[in-house]
Amino acid sequence: MIKLIKSLLIIFISSSIVTGQSTSLYLKAVYENHPGITAGRELLNSKEAEVRTGTSPENPMVSAGYFPGKPDVIGNKTTWSVTQSFDFPLKYSKLKTLKQTNFELATLEFENLSLMLMTEARGYTIKLYNDREYLSLMKQRLDHFQSLETAYKKMLENGETTIIEYNKIMIRLANIRSAAARLESRISSNLAILDYYSDGNSELLKNGDYPIFSNPDRDSLLMEKLNSHPAFLIPGKIVDVSRKNISLNKTGNLPGINLGYGSESVGGESFTGPSLGISVPLWKNRGKVKAAEAETGFMVADAERELLLLKSELSDNIRSCNAIKTNLDDVIKAVDQSDNRELLKKALEAGEISISNYIIELTAYYEIEDTMITLKKDYYLFLSKIFDHKFPGIF
Repeated sequence: MIKLIKSLLIIFISSSIVTGQSTSLYLKAVYENHPGITAGRELLNSKEAEVRTGTSPENPMVSAGYFPGKPDVIGNKTTWSVTQSFDFPLKYSKLKTLKQTNFELATLEFENLSLMLMTEARGYTIKLYNDREYLSLMKQRLDHFQSLETAYKKMLENGETTIIEYNKIMIRLANIRSAAARLESRISSNLAILDYYSDGNSELLKNGDYPIFSNPDRDSLLMEKLNSHPAFLIPGKIVDVSRKNISLNKTGNLPGINLGYGSESVGGESFTGPSLGISVPLWKNRGKVKAAEAETGFMVADAERELLLLKSELSDNIRSCNAIKTNLDDVIKAVDQSDNRELLKKALEAGEISISNYIIELTAYYEIEDTMITLKKDYYLFLSKIFDHKFPGIF
């Protein structure tokens, strides 16, 4: 007996690992192949390349001239020069810092997009598992009513029941067949979407099951998301970009430098040497710093609003999830306690109840069973939203 229990335990653990791995493997395929994530990855690569551009001085300017003299006796004039303009050196370091911060923001936005698309894909896996579970129930009901239909058909042929009673079974049978067909169609559609997300890897979900989540604790989750979730980090990074833009604009009030080397020849005389110039920022940058500071003030307020919204959404999701879990537990308990199918079957066979009452009682049980399936789906979808930053083996 002990050996049997150990064997069953090993089988159960192995099965749980396999089903968990199948979903994880599928989600890994989504991360590697999802068209939206692939496009976002390419965009991020372009942003990374952009960091290394635009932080150098403008190109040097080379000029030359030839001016024939009139009258000819005074000779011709020729000139050439090479000039290089520089902004104040501090501007280049500020610009480089701003570009790097912009890239960090782009990275967070890519990570947030990836998490959103991964959560969406995981939601479809939950719907797939739920529909499969629901379809399994429908097939059990279908088998039961098909056996009833066979039995009552013989009874009708023998004159032991009426056509009205037989038709009630046929109507219920048609309803179950229709529901099963809709579920099969929905499963097929879900698989097509899951294939699109993963480049045809939905087969990995063949033996999958609902993902495993821990119990959501609002305080610990909020602290975790504030420190690591890109959606919670993006508002602060946007403010950081805006503040660095202020610093960059302030360098526009600093003088620029022009360095050059040139030559001028007139007749038999020649003049060659370096040149130095300074650009004085009198009005070109006027108002830009104040505009950047005003924009930063808005960004700070908007970041606070966005964080409050995210915190509120997390709290609402956890509250809704817990409410659904309580409701689900009650429904599961009701399903277990109200399963009178065997008693109803015996009463029907003994002629103690009519087929009409039998179907009514059975339908009431089916309805609470349907509610349980729906609540189960909603519960896991809420958990998936709450833990939208948790993808074992990927993030």
